[in-house]
Amino acid sequence: MQVREPQFDVEVTMYDLAAIRAAIRKWGKPAPVAESYTGLNLYHHLCGWSQFVDTDWVNWDQSEYNHDIGCRTWIQLAIEYSSAQTAARIRAAVAPVDDRFRGYMRRAKRVTEATPILRKHPYFWETHTLHPDLVASTA
Repeated sequence: MQVREPQFDVEVTMYDLAAIRAAIRKWGKPAPVAESYTGLNLYHHLCGWSQFVDTDWVNWDQSEYNHDIGCRTWIQLAIEYSSAQTAARIRAAVAPVDDRFRGYMRRAKRVTEATPILRKHPYFWETHTLHPDLVASTA
């Protein structure tokens, strides 16, 4: 497995945090999850996404893949519920990792179930996969 040292420098304002926390509550997550969400959570999701994309999924269980890809959903939530300025900074930070995913991805057997609070389904990580057992057949 190739490991990159992620470098993400994204500032989230109090306004952004309030909007993101409201979206988390709307999503149905427990109140403590919403109230404890900070910019550090976003940083961890960005780092997790980078590690996810750089993982060789050949010997990994599909359930681990399905769980770990959730970090990209959390990043998208932050993008969609932040101010335009913050969303642009997050998109810029995640773009190189998304580009790596796109470089490795293959069409998935099925589209991942939509997250109801996100606005533009399906997203590329929902229609494509890095896990060899989840790739659509080409026949």
